[in-house]
Amino acid sequence: AYLGELIADFEKSAQNTTLKEEILNLYQESSTRRTEPDTIKIYKTIGNIQLEAHIFFPKEHSKNDKTPVYAFFHGGGWAVGIPEWGYKNCKRYQEKGMVAISFEYRLIDIHGSNIIDCIKDVNSAILWIRQHANELGIDSNKVVAAGFSAGGHLATSTAVLDEFQLKDNSGFTSKPNAL
Repeated sequence: AYLGELIADFEKSAQNTTLKEEILNLYQESSTRRTEPDTIKIYKTIGNIQLEAHIFFPKEHSKNDKTPVYAFFHGGGWAVGIPEWGYKNCKRYQEKGMVAISFEYRLIDIHGSNIIDCIKDVNSAILWIRQHANELGIDSNKVVAAGFSAGGHLATSTAVLDEFQLKDNSGFTSKPNAL
């Protein structure tokens, strides 16, 4: 809702018609693209920041299934990027029969965060997958973390940086089964 309000205000107040059209077209393309995942869920909230999980289910997927999951983290130098950058990869793994999720994480240029915040967010993402395994129809023991560029670093961090590992009361951890 907040972004919609910003766009409406921009549309009313923008004076450069060419720039206005370009921005509105980009916003419309982005809004259309966000319909590609089967669902988008909030996996973490920090203050007023809600981080999203863009989820792609394989055909005929059931919540009763125990499907492996592919967790994807986009690149962008920890500073920029959107989950939509991972859609092509997620669709590839969705077609292979996996639940594929492209995750958002806090960004340096957008949220004023730092790399440690990014690492914490991706660990939260992996733990969230396991905690919601029954709801999503996934196997909590078959979690693959992946990414490109900064996202590759973050995926690797979930596997090797033990000091950032999360563990809940049920014994679930943020360490993936494969990388």
